[in-house]
Amino acid sequence: MQGVLGIEWEHRHLQALAELAGVFDPEWYLTAHKDVAMSGIDPFAHYMNHGWRERRKPANGIDIETYAALAPGFRPGHDNPIAHLLRNGFEDPHLKAVRT
Repeated sequence: MQGVLGIEWEHRHLQALAELAGVFDPEWYLTAHKDVAMSGIDPFAHYMNHGWRERRKPANGIDIETYAALAPGFRPGHDNPIAHLLRNGFEDPHLKAVRT
C-alpha cells in the first residue's frame, strides 16, 4: 500500500520532471488561469486532475494540440499529455514540436 507520503513524493517528482522538461510552469499556469489561482488549488495537481481534460495550456509556448496530432499512441481526451510526454522520455522527438 502506498501511503500519503509516497503519493506526495510521486506528485512532486512528476512535477519536477515536467518543469525540467519545460512542459509545465506553475507560475505561468496560475497567471494564465486565474480561476485556479483564486481557488488555492496546487497548480500541478489541478492540471494533472482537471486542466488537461479542459484543454488548458500547461506552460507558455507549449502546444498540446500539435503534440496530440504527432505523437504515436497518444489519445486526446483519454491520455494526459504531460504524463504521456514523461512516459516517453525527454528524447521524444515530438517534444520539440510542442514548443511554439
